[in-house]
Amino acid sequence: MIVLVMFSTIMGTVVTLNYFFASSMERDYFNEDQRSYTIDGRISDIDKKFEEFVSDRKSDLQRVYAVIHNKGDLIISNYYGESLMSFKVQLGRYFSDDLPSKKEILIPSNTPDGVDSLGKPYTIGDEEFLIIGISSLESYEIPYDALDSKDEIDGIVIVAKDKLDNKSKALFVGDIERIFGTDKIAYPEEVSDQYQMAPDYLLIIGTIFLGVLNFAFVFRSLLEKRKKQQAVFYILGCRKSRIILLYTGEIFTIVTAVFFFCALFAKYCLYNILNTFDAFFYHVMSAKQYFALYLIYASVVIFITVFQLILWGRKTPFELKRR
Repeated sequence: MIVLVMFSTIMGTVVTLNYFFASSMERDYFNEDQRSYTIDGRISDIDKKFEEFVSDRKSDLQRVYAVIHNKGDLIISNYYGESLMSFKVQLGRYFSDDLPSKKEILIPSNTPDGVDSLGKPYTIGDEEFLIIGISSLESYEIPYDALDSKDEIDGIVIVAKDKLDNKSKALFVGDIERIFGTDKIAYPEEVSDQYQMAPDYLLIIGTIFLGVLNFAFVFRSLLEKRKKQQAVFYILGCRKSRIILLYTGEIFTIVTAVFFFCALFAKYCLYNILNTFDAFFYHVMSAKQYFALYLIYASVVIFITVFQLILWGRKTPFELKRR
């Protein structure tokens, strides 16, 4: 029964956090759209123009990337700034920093073959790329330096660091037109406010706090059932430090086993099951986020265990048996 409550608590926390992270990601995409300037069509001498524009406007830029349309697939190729996919890889890995020209590609999780695509080739024009990872985004990505022929590039997207006022926007667009030699620029849509939600950290802290609080009650209940056993250990002459170590080790093992089972179940099973009901759920939590959550749970539970055992250690065995 206790394991079932633990499982429900952890799964509830993981699903809720995953929802908050996904909502935050959607908000970031929306807000980025409000700062994105798009050029459709092929640009001659694109490497030279990219270099000149980034050099002139580096302090105003968040990222710059090329866009390729390949048989209905949208492929992005990051030239400057941090790619969104670099921290959204669900399976496989991101591109190696020391091999930026290696012919590798990331694919979205909604591709027909899904996981079976890993390790298989993907063709762009006459060039073949190796599928190395699956991301939670809806586009493909290749390293910019890996594309031999820039003739495949169908457009570029320039993302400003901040939303620009009318005067700054006019200067920014003027530089784009001057350097790239085109006035076919799609401006960000004007909206009254950017996408807003409660501060992420408040939602995350609140969710974790409720989960940990529930966990604390569960493990305190578990320890309450062991008081008579603890009294017997005292009567048999077992040292208090040994008893604390024994119970702490047991609790730590239970927490670790249940938490990692829940994490694996959520990552590889739960969202696949939910998506069979024609609902769209996607998993965005990374291994680092899972590990951070595990450390929080494990630390709090071990602290409660040790603290409670020290308090009980001040009582006589007969007082423990009576309570």
